[in-house]
Amino acid sequence: MPHLTCRGLYDLIHTPAILEYVEDLLGPNIVAWGTTVFCKLPGDPKEVVLHQDAAYWPFTPTKTVTAWLAVDDSNEDNAAMRFVPGSHLYGALAHEDLPLDGTRVAKRQVIDAHRCTDRYVNTLAAGQVSLHSDLLLHGSPANLSGRRRTGLTIRYAAAEVRALAGWEWCYGGGVHCRGTVPQHWPNRRRPSGERPDLMASITNSGIRLPSAD
Repeated sequence: MPHLTCRGLYDLIHTPAILEYVEDLLGPNIVAWGTTVFCKLPGDPKEVVLHQDAAYWPFTPTKTVTAWLAVDDSNEDNAAMRFVPGSHLYGALAHEDLPLDGTRVAKRQVIDAHRCTDRYVNTLAAGQVSLHSDLLLHGSPANLSGRRRTGLTIRYAAAEVRALAGWEWCYGGGVHCRGTVPQHWPNRRRPSGERPDLMASITNSGIRLPSAD
C-alpha cells in the first residue's frame, strides 16, 4: 500500500484516464484498495505461476480490476505477463499450493496449468497501462534478459465488494475514487509528501496509517 505514504502514487490512482477504463468494467462506484510495485531484475530466475488474483484475495464478490502500469518497457524478452484469453469467464478455479523453492515468486497455481497453452504476451511500453480482471488467468516467466521489468499495480474494486469475515484489515488501504462508496471502505487522506522511509516499513504494522476522511 505505498499510496498511503507516497503522494505521487496517491494522485496516480485518481488519474481520470485510468478511472474511465475502470468504470467501463466495474461501474460508477469505485474504490482503490491496494498498490504494489513489482520488479523483476535482469537474470531473475523466479516465475510467477499461472493463477487468478481472486484465489489470493478474501473479497466477495470477485469484482476487482488490476491496472498494471509499465515503468519499464515490458515484452516477451524480459518476462512480460502472459494472459490466458477469455479465462475470466471460467469463474473461480481450483488452485494448488506449490513449495517456495526459489523457482517461483508466489505459490498458488491453478490446477492443471499445463493445459492452458493459449497465452497472450502483455507487451507494454513504459507509461502504458493494461487492465485485467481478478478472474483472468495470468503469470510471467523468469526474466533471463539483461533488462529490468518493473510495473506498478493499482487494485480497484466495485464499491459493494466486501472482505470476508476475519479479513476486515484488508479495507485498510481504501481510497474512494468515484461515485458513492459504502462506509465499510475507509477513505484515506492524501499523504502530505513523499515518505519512502514509511513505505519501506508499512507492512510491519509499527506505523500509524494516514487517517480516513
